[in-house]
Amino acid sequence: KNAAQPSTVVEEALSTSSNKRQRLIREYFDNVFSEDELEEFERLLIQFQADNCLPDRFVEKLSTLRLFIFLNKACARAIPKRKQLTRILDKHSN
Repeated sequence: KNAAQPSTVVEEALSTSSNKRQRLIREYFDNVFSEDELEEFERLLIQFQADNCLPDRFVEKLSTLRLFIFLNKACARAIPKRKQLTRILDKHSN
């Protein structure tokens, strides 16, 4: 009964071999979005990218990943106003 199940061994082998590939943002989150919500998220993400003239590779940056890991519905209200960003930038640039 203590022997590893074949599927467990395969999963461990796959996870070991996949450690070297770059992970996608969605792999860090539980699948909490409905299909419609996922489409809405993707639309908002594309709008964000376009509005900020970001290259496609911005989603692969570690800073983007850290931001998405930090964000959740509860802290979405904490997004600062535009004028507050100047103070935040000054604070972190020193």
